Order: sequence, then structure tokens, then C-alpha cells
Amino acid sequence: MISEYFRDDGATAQVYKVRGKESFFIIYTDQDGQIMNVENFYGKALGYVEDAAENFALGIKKEIGNDLDCGMSRK
Repeated sequence: MISEYFRDDGATAQVYKVRGKESFFIIYTDQDGQIMNVENFYGKALGYVEDAAENFALGIKKEIGNDLDCGMSRK
């Protein structure tokens, strides 16, 4: 895990890098730690991905992606 952002209600957005690839993803969890969704960011810079995670934590980002393969199938 590269970084983690926390919402006031305990939900989180965890930023990860796909091993061996220039790709990142965010795992979103609810306040109970259950995975809500995974969002892939192919070809995006780390700063862009961390901004998305922070926006989720701040309540700005309401829609989250749903791509549960975490980028592992992409070449």
C-alpha cells in the first residue's frame, strides 16, 4: 500500500501500485472494513490517483469504479 485516506465515518480509500506495471488502483472499504469497490487507474500518475482517494475521503468523489481484477489481467 502506498497511502490510505480516511473518511469521517471510518470508510477508507487505499492506494496501491500494480507490481511490475505503471498502473495504480484504489480499494475502497466501508466503515466495517468490507471492500465496497476497486477502481483502476491505467496510465495515470500517482498524484492523480491520490487526489481521487483524497476526494473520496473528503466526500467530493461520490462515484467509485468497479474493476475487481485490480489491473492484474492487463498487459
